[in-house]
Amino acid sequence: MRDRHPLIPDEYRITCNDGAGPREICRFVDEPEMVPEWFGAWKNDEWCEWILKRALALVASPENT
Repeated sequence: MRDRHPLIPDEYRITCNDGAGPREICRFVDEPEMVPEWFGAWKNDEWCEWILKRALALVASPENT
């Protein structure tokens, strides 16, 4: 990331098409004490932990590079 500011953590968004069309379901920043922000019906959903774990793995090792 060339244009990234060194003091601002990277922000990531998770989108999902759960039958109502694609939309953002979670947002988080890349920092040590990260607290993800879940939206709508996804707050406290049983899949949140698995989804976030997969997203963090993709951030650590992107498949599209």
